[in-house]
Amino acid sequence: MSEILNYVENFQLFGACLSLTSNPIIIFLLVFQAPSSFGSYRYLMISYTIIEIIYSFSFYFSDMSAHSTNTSYVLFRKNSGLNRTIEEVFLLQFCVMYITLIGLLCVHYVYRYIVICQSSLLPKIFSKFKTFTWVFGCQIIGIVFGIWKYILFKETDYTTNILRHDIQKYYNLSMEQIIYNGPVYRVFENPNSVKTPNSSILGMSIIIALMFTSFTTMIVCGYKCCSKIETNIFLSSRAKSVQKQLFVALLVQSLIPIIFMYIPVTLLFLSPAFGIGFGIYANIIMICLSIYPPIDQFVIIFVIQDFRQTIRKRICCGYSITIKKKYSDSP
Repeated sequence: MSEILNYVENFQLFGACLSLTSNPIIIFLLVFQAPSSFGSYRYLMISYTIIEIIYSFSFYFSDMSAHSTNTSYVLFRKNSGLNRTIEEVFLLQFCVMYITLIGLLCVHYVYRYIVICQSSLLPKIFSKFKTFTWVFGCQIIGIVFGIWKYILFKETDYTTNILRHDIQKYYNLSMEQIIYNGPVYRVFENPNSVKTPNSSILGMSIIIALMFTSFTTMIVCGYKCCSKIETNIFLSSRAKSVQKQLFVALLVQSLIPIIFMYIPVTLLFLSPAFGIGFGIYANIIMICLSIYPPIDQFVIIFVIQDFRQTIRKRICCGYSITIKKKYSDSP
């Protein structure tokens, strides 16, 4: 088996373990240390953090790798001996969590926009109960996306045949040893004809539309929030400081997925459309996706002042107790 698969598996395990460290810290801080000015945003952040934990473990248990050619890309996993349909569920569960996470990131921006620019609408749209409705809605969209992806991009004899050589050459696996899912952009019926499958056009159009919509929502809401915070003379200095911290945290929380999720996945999606294949190096994208959640949460801890001070105090307190105990035990 190719060494790249071992690297991907190790990074998936590393991401899951680190996520199990960083995300519970965030949940603790949100529950016990977040100021009251966080409001119902606290519940949205907790929900996002929980989804990130599920995302990390979905990625790890999916045992997923990637490969792209100049006509297609696929996500695949080794066949563990279960029914192939069940194996595909393991493969697609990560795609469900990926879309859910992107959806929740957009909801974050919508929430910040309403708090800062349309605060009178907040109780109507983001009460405690309605906040969880937004989260549930994002999860439903993710599930629908997974089902739809399974239907449009499932295994075909044509895709199996064009991948057979590469999978054997680069991963030392036969097509019977893997489960895969992915679109084919161009079908070559004979040397002089090229046909584009309708399902691939439809599927990839919807995927790119989803990503473009989410990215546009982030940009528009972010710009309006930034402008409003600077010009709002009715906010107290403390409230303005908290809003700035939350907004900076959200910007950072967006920059990280742009670098580790949006850009890599967009390259994977679009490269075959232009006749470009990354081959085995498509797995670098899988590595980026696996380390996103823990990096995201550690940065949030650093950006939000109350969280940063709490961690510093606890570390310093623990160090102080250790020093005092050391000297008290001395003869």
